[in-house]
Amino acid sequence: MWADSITTEEVEQTLRAADQLSGVPWAGPLLGRTKPILDRLRLGLANRESYRSNPLKPPEMSLLFEVRFARALSDSKITAEYEHGAGVGNTTIDFRVNLDPPWLVELVSLHESEAFRKATGRASPLEGVVVEGFVLSTNAEDPRQSEEGEMLKAQERIGNKVFEQGRGPIKFPAPNGAIHMLMVDARGYLGTGHGDNTDWRQIAYGPRGVIREEQHFIKFWTNPKTRQREPIMGLFEPGCPLPASRIAQERLHIIGFISEGSYEAGEIKEQTFYCYNPALFGEEQDARTALSHWPLWRTA
Repeated sequence: MWADSITTEEVEQTLRAADQLSGVPWAGPLLGRTKPILDRLRLGLANRESYRSNPLKPPEMSLLFEVRFARALSDSKITAEYEHGAGVGNTTIDFRVNLDPPWLVELVSLHESEAFRKATGRASPLEGVVVEGFVLSTNAEDPRQSEEGEMLKAQERIGNKVFEQGRGPIKFPAPNGAIHMLMVDARGYLGTGHGDNTDWRQIAYGPRGVIREEQHFIKFWTNPKTRQREPIMGLFEPGCPLPASRIAQERLHIIGFISEGSYEAGEIKEQTFYCYNPALFGEEQDARTALSHWPLWRTA
């Protein structure tokens, strides 16, 4: 472990991805932007203390995911435009992927929240071994230090990619032929990627999206208006109280969730879990048809 959950495996695989992209013309702007960060990582592999004196900040760590995502696109033999202006003010989309129809893909990373850090501590020694642990309790004095609080924070981070308070919709235009997708780098969810497909379903669809066998995992929160305990609603769920949800329902076709473990080539394709927007796809089969043209969708 380096700092803020970055691992040697992530560093090595990201640098390998950057090396693979060095001969890919469309990836040039991304590599130019990330070069100072990647240089610090290369130096850190040789001298770990030099890195610890100047560790990456969360926004810089997010760029590492962009490099690995670009490698996944390149490995699939497709091209893209980095930092594409889609006509929504001066905001840009991370990648315009050159398919027919084109895909506009924005990336968002879920880093350890401050509430999670405060809930993290050393567990009691077991047989002489001290282990790192965390306690996220529904009954925590600070409601943010709960799995429910982490889910709401994740929804807020995702929503911030489509809507900005006082500004309105950002990045994604109203649908006009292209497929709009948010790719969620979820390795920081619940600290070190403890989320699963049940979490992703509830984040997107609310409790109705959780399969029957996993209903007991549905997360609740206390509605500040009614003071009643209620299931957390999904971003694609009509009536969701989050301000960004309406924009997400109008402009976002798909949310993909990936919590990398090995950071190796192929993992993004093999492990991403996709949630489609029922408001923009009439039937599930329509969403599957769209995804069948997405080269990073694992069909089996």
